[in-house]
Amino acid sequence: MNILYFHAATVLEDEIVATLQGLGHQVRVLNVGGHVRVLSAGHLLEQLDASRPHFVLTVNYQGFDRDGEVRRLLAGRGVPVASWELDHPLAMELLGLRPKPPGGELVQFVWDEGYVQELREWGYERVEYLPLGVDLRGFDQPSPSRLPRHGAVFVGTSLREFHEHLVRRLLGVDYRQHPVLAGILEEAYQAHLRDTAIPLIDHLRELAAAGPRVFADDLGARRFELFAEIHLSLRYRQDVVASIRDLEVFGDPGWREVVPAGRYRGRVNYGSELAELYRDSAVVLNATLPKNRWDINQRVFDVFAASSLVLTDRRRNLDRFFGPSEIPVYARVEEAAGMLRDLRADPERRLALIEAGRARVLAEHGLDRRLAVLTRHMAEYLGISAGES
Repeated sequence: MNILYFHAATVLEDEIVATLQGLGHQVRVLNVGGHVRVLSAGHLLEQLDASRPHFVLTVNYQGFDRDGEVRRLLAGRGVPVASWELDHPLAMELLGLRPKPPGGELVQFVWDEGYVQELREWGYERVEYLPLGVDLRGFDQPSPSRLPRHGAVFVGTSLREFHEHLVRRLLGVDYRQHPVLAGILEEAYQAHLRDTAIPLIDHLRELAAAGPRVFADDLGARRFELFAEIHLSLRYRQDVVASIRDLEVFGDPGWREVVPAGRYRGRVNYGSELAELYRDSAVVLNATLPKNRWDINQRVFDVFAASSLVLTDRRRNLDRFFGPSEIPVYARVEEAAGMLRDLRADPERRLALIEAGRARVLAEHGLDRRLAVLTRHMAEYLGISAGES
């Protein structure tokens, strides 16, 4: 198939393009600037004429302006859009940074099944569940022949900078100052800690329904939910990481305000550099953000592909991806430190888990498999063969 890819230079995009090309598709890359229009109408039309795409592919609907001009140009040419949502799929609309696209020209693929029904209720006509997958060409690493140099590690963003941006610039309000909403935030967080397999959003909505009405309309309530999911994601991740004394932390400098200086190890680039770090670590800790509702995140697949072991928290859909003998899981935050110690102290069990989890990832969870599903679905939508050019 001929695909015009809107590239916004975010994580996983280069891997998506290379994987599609490896599957035999013709992919023309058009660099865009995220959620604001940087394309002139003439330039976009030139690209459409040159590539004659069956569809446009984007991640997180990037490259589409808030005025809808890009969308109208594509609709005028009869070119549908496939957007693989790898983050909160309604965040940009709730923040007023993009209009709700009409359903007829958009097929939305969502990495977390917990968002599917909500998107349909929001008015999206074509929503498909497509979980994450690992780029095996970048992360498939053989088992090291020596002991790992690192013990227990965590790699990820602290979320501090984005949270500040969300409160001060995007929402313009800090709900923690509201007497009713502050209580909901705290109760929902404590409930999530008791069982991370139950989505945080379920607790938020149950508590809000039981209390006094705060918002005049549904949009206000949804914006509070967005704040809560991001704010409590920051709190949860920092609480988990800070609770483990000998954990090495890699990520943005915001971690310096959370962990002692000796535990912060700096940034690491996604791709081969990150794969090598995973491969050289005894155990990688995963703390799934509560804004991720049902599914596991990218880290779980990447770590196993790199021949290392991941310790993760419970998620509703975890059993869909791994069997109980393939991945260690902590049910409560206070269990994580002890489980990390036990796994490091038992090399035989650690290696058995790596072998089982890695075999599952290599067999079922590659990025090539996910994108083959996406292109088959788009071919069916267009009424053509997936191999047609």
